[in-house]
Amino acid sequence: MNNTPNPPSHGPIAQVSAAASAKMAASSVDPAVTELETVLREMLTEHEQLLSLAAMHRRAISKADTAELGRCVQQHNGVIQRVAELENRRLVLVVRILENLGQSGASAGQPGAQERPTVSRIARMLSEPAGGRLLALAERLREVLKRLHREQTAIKEAAMAVAAHMEGVLRQIAGRLSHAGTYGRGGAVDASVQVVSALDVRM
Repeated sequence: MNNTPNPPSHGPIAQVSAAASAKMAASSVDPAVTELETVLREMLTEHEQLLSLAAMHRRAISKADTAELGRCVQQHNGVIQRVAELENRRLVLVVRILENLGQSGASAGQPGAQERPTVSRIARMLSEPAGGRLLALAERLREVLKRLHREQTAIKEAAMAVAAHMEGVLRQIAGRLSHAGTYGRGGAVDASVQVVSALDVRM
């Protein structure tokens, strides 16, 4: 009877077992994972607030409501500050979770790394249900960011349209004042020229 122990296996079964062990090490009750979920939910709330502010900003531009524009800018700055703080927390948590998974958070972000340390990547390395929740949050945040980008593009276009309209109005006024050569080449009033007519204010 041969009592010689079998050599350790390094085949597919051992690899699967190692992967399962890694997932168990980063279970859904891991404090860093739970905190990351909280941060992502807060980021989602703040970006949805930016969406609402973007719509208000666009309406204020269309109405030329300077008071409303000022309120929008003030609120926008507050949200942006909170988003920056949440992003810093997210980065710290990502590094911590990668270390819990046996990977170096510092080297993961270096050139030459096979994959960026994104939330989606971490989610795929976690056991359920935590992995699924993180993937869902990352997808929702990605969709809100796309909508926010579209809103910001619309705000830029609206602001450019208002600026072009105002420039046209100013040119009309300048044209009515300078039809007798009232304005010089540099745009300044030429005091040597006598104005022979008045501006019609019934525009």
